[in-house]
Order: sequence, then structure tokens, then C-alpha cells
Amino acid sequence: MKAVLFKQFFRTALAIIFLAGSLFYGLINVRAQATEPEFMFTWKARSYAPAEFSGKILPTDKSSITVSFEMIDRGRIVNLSKNDIYWYVNDDFFKGGAGLQEITFRASGVGRQVARITVNDYLGQTLIKSVEILSVKPEVVIPVPFPGGKLRDSRVWFEALPYFFNTKNPDNLGFEWKINDQSPEASGDPKVLNVTFRQIPVQGTTISISLNVKNPRNIFEMASKNITLRF
Repeated sequence: MKAVLFKQFFRTALAIIFLAGSLFYGLINVRAQATEPEFMFTWKARSYAPAEFSGKILPTDKSSITVSFEMIDRGRIVNLSKNDIYWYVNDDFFKGGAGLQEITFRASGVGRQVARITVNDYLGQTLIKSVEILSVKPEVVIPVPFPGGKLRDSRVWFEALPYFFNTKNPDNLGFEWKINDQSPEASGDPKVLNVTFRQIPVQGTTISISLNVKNPRNIFEMASKNITLRF
């Protein structure tokens, strides 16, 4: 009887020890994960957007993009000046060197651009992190200043707002306006459509306005917009 009780006690003790060891090991893992360094990436695309645009300016194909990062460990920014840092762009090696925390590269096509870093020998570890940047097609917007898109006088005035073209100045772009498939007279500012009808068209008459914007330096960099208005 004593032998049986001793075996049961021994098995219970082993189970408790195993459970305590598992909990202790799990606690160590949780603490280790909680203290892993964090990465803060920032990036900027050198493409165009109107001055009043408050969003993030996105790159398009061939846009220049600058990416940088800081590493934070235990609430403090880490000095990585002596650590070798290697950068990869879309899985291809781009550049490497001690303390290299910023690079500038050009977007390759439209879609996801991935910049990945490898930080060597940080407290005996190799750390890997990446950031994704979306490259988009250029766009053009034609704000309609008429409620409900209805025209009430003989003058038609619009200004084109191009976004995400590879230019510093929108005046470097080509603007082609058409009204009902007809080219209007130049207004002096290619971004602006300014037309005055000799008389107000009959109520219910519709007009179609189309706009094509191109970058003369890249024939594949273009955007278009069509709107329909009613008198």
C-alpha cells in the first residue's frame, strides 16, 4: 500500500515540476518577445501633387523614393553607426554599409514596392524587417464647381489637378482638352479650360468634357478624365 501511494506521489510531483517548468519557459519566451527591437520606417516619394493635397504623396513608375528607419529597443533609439546594414529592394540587393539607415531608389513599375533591411550583429542577432510602398498610376481630377453638375450660364471654366506625375511643376505636363470631341481654343494656361458659348444652350442640353494629361518625358506616364454636364 505504501509503495502504491509513493508511486502516485512521485508521479504527481513530476507532473507539477513539468508544468512549472513549462510555465517558466513560456514566461521567458513572452518576455523575450516583448523586448524585441521595433523598427520605425519613413518614406517620401518625389512625385507631384497639388499644394493643397494633405494626403501621402504616392510614387508612380520611375519615381524617386527615399526610405529611412530608426530602431527602438527598450524605449530608446539605438545607435547603429557601427552595425552593418544591408538593403534589398523588391528582393534584389541594393546597397549595404555600416550605419546605412537611408537609401534612395526608383520605383519599378506600378504596384507593391518592398524595401527590406538586414541589421547584422545586434547583440549577437541578425534582425530583418521590411516596409511596403504602393506605387500607383498618375491621376487627374477635374473639380466641378457647379451644384449637381448643372450649368446655368454660358461660361465653362475648369482647372485640372494632376497627381503623382514625375515632375516638380505641372506646367511641364501636356494637357489636351476636348468639349464634345472638339478641341477648344487655348486659354493661355494649359491646365485650364475656359470657354464661353455665344448663347446659353437649351435647357437639358448635355456637354461632354474630356482631358488627357501626359508627361512628355515618358509617353507611358498619362492620365485621363471624362465628365458630363447638363444645362
